[in-house]
Amino acid sequence: MTAVEQITYLFTHLGIKTWSILLIVLFILVVELILRLSKKKISTEYATKVEMTERFGDIEGASLRYYRLNQHIDIARVVVISLGISALIFVFNVQAFSVLAVATGAIILVLREPITSFVAYFYIVSVYDIGDDIRVKGFLGEIVRQRPLYTALAGKDDNGDYNGKLTLIPNNILMNDIVEEQELKVDAYRRVSMPIYYIHNTFREAYPEWNTKFRAFLDELLPIRKTVGGVGNYKGYVGLRYKTRTDYSEKGDILITLSFISKPEKIASYKQQIVEYIESTRKHEVENAGKSANKVKQV
Repeated sequence: MTAVEQITYLFTHLGIKTWSILLIVLFILVVELILRLSKKKISTEYATKVEMTERFGDIEGASLRYYRLNQHIDIARVVVISLGISALIFVFNVQAFSVLAVATGAIILVLREPITSFVAYFYIVSVYDIGDDIRVKGFLGEIVRQRPLYTALAGKDDNGDYNGKLTLIPNNILMNDIVEEQELKVDAYRRVSMPIYYIHNTFREAYPEWNTKFRAFLDELLPIRKTVGGVGNYKGYVGLRYKTRTDYSEKGDILITLSFISKPEKIASYKQQIVEYIESTRKHEVENAGKSANKVKQV
């Protein structure tokens, strides 16, 4: 019996339905093998790049690319499996489909939250990207994985630094609860808030004169934000260099709350210059000591 005759014999005796099932399963297995090999290659390349990279920003960028590529593979896997199951259902007869529908309904009732998380998965991958910083249910972090049942957040603090925590959030929570999008990337704008106390008798000048000069110093130090694209999510700073709010402290001193936005790499420099300027306007300790001595002599 020739090879063609053998194939014809198998096709005739196995039937179209059986062959269809075998081809569908074979297709799923081949795609799964390709995806697994792709993941292995991506992991190897990522490990090599991390070893060669020294700058934190570059490492973060490589990590985001690694997680995004893995996310694409996971989405492809979900799509292929879903299509495969749909094809298998189509191959079977209507009666089998009806039994499957009843069984599916029972499963949904028992596993309601996992099922809703799976449905929410397709919504989440269309709204959020790998690398987005979000706050949900009190958890703040960067999205590093989006799986059919959960989304993984690499924990961060309010300054954008990783805290070593990995939080798994069920997808149905991300779809039903309030989610705050944050800007905590290395190159994203941050809002800086500095409380400044004007304590009477510790500055050389009275508050009105001191405040005028302090504002002139800030106007020279801090750049003006002219466009919406230059403020990130802080739209209230468009056209401004900074904001101030003045009040009294519990001790009766003048409290100035200064706030401005900046890229992370410049924040430390700005704060240092502001502190140095304020300290330069205070009365020197020697002056204070001299005045105290003069008062003693006069007494």
